[in-house]
Amino acid sequence: MIKSIFIYFKKGLNISMSQLGKPVASCEVRRRQTEGVLTATMLYCWALGFKGGFKKIMEYILLLFSEKIFYFQFF
Repeated sequence: MIKSIFIYFKKGLNISMSQLGKPVASCEVRRRQTEGVLTATMLYCWALGFKGGFKKIMEYILLLFSEKIFYFQFF
């Protein structure tokens, strides 16, 4: 079973897979409406056998983007 991270960024933030590092996670950026008013960028990240474990991936992402993240949740 593949776990995924859903990270919601403030409007206007752009991110590329190279910023997260392909060996760490596979990421896909999508646009979505939040409560019909705000537009946020949702980044989907899937662990790809990262030896440090899923928690380490979260820590890595938070280290890179901690000031820009206002919501994240594991599924």
